[in-house]
Amino acid sequence: MIRRDFLSIDGRRVHLRRGGSGPPVLLVHQSPQDSRAMLPIAERLVGRCTVIAPDTPHFGLSDSLEDATIPGFADVLAGICEQLSLPPALVVGVHTGALTAVEFAVRHPDRVDRVIADGYGLFTDEERESILDGYLPPNPPRDDGGHLRWLWQRLRDHYVFFPWHVKRAANRLAYNLPEPAAIHRAAMEILPRGDDYIGGYRAPFVYRRGEQLGKLQRPVLFLYREDDVLAPHADRLPPLPEECRVEMIGPGRAGADDRIIAAASAWATEQRAAPGVPLPSQGERLVGRAGSQLRMITTGAGPDLLLLHDLGRSADSVEGVAARLADTFTVHRLDLPGHGHSDPIDGHWSPA
Repeated sequence: MIRRDFLSIDGRRVHLRRGGSGPPVLLVHQSPQDSRAMLPIAERLVGRCTVIAPDTPHFGLSDSLEDATIPGFADVLAGICEQLSLPPALVVGVHTGALTAVEFAVRHPDRVDRVIADGYGLFTDEERESILDGYLPPNPPRDDGGHLRWLWQRLRDHYVFFPWHVKRAANRLAYNLPEPAAIHRAAMEILPRGDDYIGGYRAPFVYRRGEQLGKLQRPVLFLYREDDVLAPHADRLPPLPEECRVEMIGPGRAGADDRIIAAASAWATEQRAAPGVPLPSQGERLVGRAGSQLRMITTGAGPDLLLLHDLGRSADSVEGVAARLADTFTVHRLDLPGHGHSDPIDGHWSPA
């Protein structure tokens, strides 16, 4: 079972999904998604590994960084490993996550056993200039709700062109257009962050560290899919250390997931068993069983007091009351089911 939890890394909230036991596997998503995108891999590995999939800064429920960079994202991974006392992990990253995973291996080699980098991007200056010129425009709220329609269309175009804002035949992608439900999920991942996601999404396009690949001290498997927009970047990789290799695989996300699962499973069988991952029991956390978790925030000391918010709101709406009561009580405030960051109960919510 995979559940959600919160950690505090250098005073910033990190939201993650985790489950299983055994050797640790860190799963790092691409932009502009969150850790939900790594669930297809996590759900297949959870029976043999400890899987940990964080929302990287600026995405999902994780806080932002003042200076959003790939090295900064890598340092957040190091903070997660330190707080959870993880042994050296297998790190799997997709696109932005691939950059972060490899940077993590360079900056913190003692935290990494090996890396699987699915779609490692090495952009030219010309590509970088084209992408940054219009790829990440602001989209402030509008009186008529037009920002919602704009976001939907922008994400739809994201599956049709790369860059999405350069609508030419040469930029047409080979992907099939996803179902509306998939575009809706993508929009709902970005919408709560507003323009905050721009900082995180900009990070891979301004990253210029390809020369570091020759300094890798850990094995890296560089995967590229034939139909991936980053497939041509395989030929841009510099000479790599002997333990690193490049593999071009067939088209389709499913095939890439299969290859990652096979490599991760083979790695897990070589590792000694590792204990499950302890997580904090105070502060902000998610309680309950996987699939129906409630967000709870605990502050203060003294007799326990449960503080509930009004319908249609969240625990944040009673933060001021909780602060006044925390001098006398241990105050537990939670998001009611289907509110805030709490899951619905049994797949639905009813005010009754």
